[in-house]
Amino acid sequence: MTRHRSRALHALAAAATLACAGHALAQSNETYNPNAYILLNGSAVKPDSKYPEDKTGWGGGLKVGIPLNPSWDLQVGGNYAASTDHGANFHQTLAGVDALYLFTPGGFRPFVLVGAGAARDHFGDGVNGTFKKTAPYINAGLGFQYKFTPTLGMQADIREVGTFYSSRVQPFDMKHTANTYA
Repeated sequence: MTRHRSRALHALAAAATLACAGHALAQSNETYNPNAYILLNGSAVKPDSKYPEDKTGWGGGLKVGIPLNPSWDLQVGGNYAASTDHGANFHQTLAGVDALYLFTPGGFRPFVLVGAGAARDHFGDGVNGTFKKTAPYINAGLGFQYKFTPTLGMQADIREVGTFYSSRVQPFDMKHTANTYA
C-alpha cells in the first residue's frame, strides 16, 4: 500500500510539473504582465519657434511604468533635451507623470497619453542673453508599446509638451511654448 501511494504521489507531482511547464510555455507576448517596468529613452525635440534656437535637438531620460490594469499605465520620470546652433541654445529638463490608455493588453499595444509636471528651461543667444525659467507643463500624445516577451518590450511615442511661464519672457515675447518630442 505504501508503494502504491508513493507511485500515486510521484504521478501527481509529475502531472503538476507538466501542467506548470505547459502554462509557462503557453505565455507569450500577448500575456498581461502587471509588474512595474523601467524605460530608458532617447528622444528628439523640436523646440517652439519662439525660442532663439528651434533646430531639432537630442536628449534622453528615465521613466518607471506602473501598470494599474490591462488598459491603464502610469509612467513617472524625466527627460533632458538640448539644441544649440550658432551661439543660440535651448535646454529643457522635464519631470512629471503620464497616464497611458492602452487599447490592447498584449503584444502590440497602441496608446494615447496625457501628463503633467515641471519643466526647467534654459535658453538664450549672444544678443539677448540667457534665461532660466521653471514652469508647469502639460503634454498629450500617442504611441505604441511592443512586447517581445512578457518582460521585454519597447515604446515609441510622439507628444506635444506645453509650458506655461508665470510672466512673459522678454525680448522673445512668449508666455507659453509648445515643443514636440519623439
